[in-house]
Formats: sequence, C-alpha cells, structure tokens
Amino acid sequence: MPFIRELRPDDSGLLEEFLSSLSPRTIRFFSFHPLPKGFPENFVQRGDITCFVADLGGKIVGIVWWEPSFAPIPALAICVQDAYQGNGIGKKLLNRLIREARSGGKKGLRLTVSKNNKIAISLYKKAGFKIIGEYRDSKGLNYVMELLFC
Repeated sequence: MPFIRELRPDDSGLLEEFLSSLSPRTIRFFSFHPLPKGFPENFVQRGDITCFVADLGGKIVGIVWWEPSFAPIPALAICVQDAYQGNGIGKKLLNRLIREARSGGKKGLRLTVSKNNKIAISLYKKAGFKIIGEYRDSKGLNYVMELLFC
C-alpha cells in the first residue's frame, strides 16, 4: 500500500509519469479541461494549493489537492492511476485532505464530478459530501458536491 505524503517541488518528473499513464477515461473524469503544456513543472511550484500524493516505491499512483489555499471552502481534485483504482487509495487520499482541511480551519471542501463517475460519487458521499447543484458542459451532466465542517 502506498504512503501519503505532501507533493514536493522536485516531483515534476514523477507527476509527468503519473499523468502520462492515465487512460483516456480517467483523464476525462479527472480533468474537465485539457492540461496545459508544462503542467507538472508549474503545478509543483504553485504556492496556492495544498497537495498530497500516494507514493508507492517512489512512484506517484494518486494525487489529491485543494485550491486556492486561502479559500475558506476550497475546491478539491483527486485522481488515482488506473491500475490502482479500487484499492482504497482514493479513500486514503481524500481522508488525508479532509483531515488537513479540518485541522487547518477550513469551513469545508467543494468539488465537481461527472454524473457518470459513479465510483467517485459513492466515495464522496461516504465521506459526507452532499450534492448541492448540477450543471451541463460539453462532456455531459456534472454535480457540484460539498462537505461542510460546521
């Protein structure tokens, strides 16, 4: 089982490998917009995120973050490499981010998820997230979900 650690500035190469290993289906669920060229190098240098990775033998197999760091209810994103999905890694990443948000004084967390991503929706609901809205984009119907710490 991987261990969960903070993303480091020297992780851009590992992040590039992780992203390039994702299937088109996982990419579609993970990112609502195409990732820009140079994303890994820029992402690891950002100061406005809180990010954790699942590290398995020096390889990133999952990632979770919120942005912007200063928001009382920041937006989160999470992704697990295809070969490791269904093994509790997403749950472990999400729980770590929730603990960090609570201890850091956040009021809650928010996310957007495709209505077709049933596994992720189930994970979020089990963690206490509630559907607070929905919208349609070029990829279909999406839910906005929120977890409040009140």
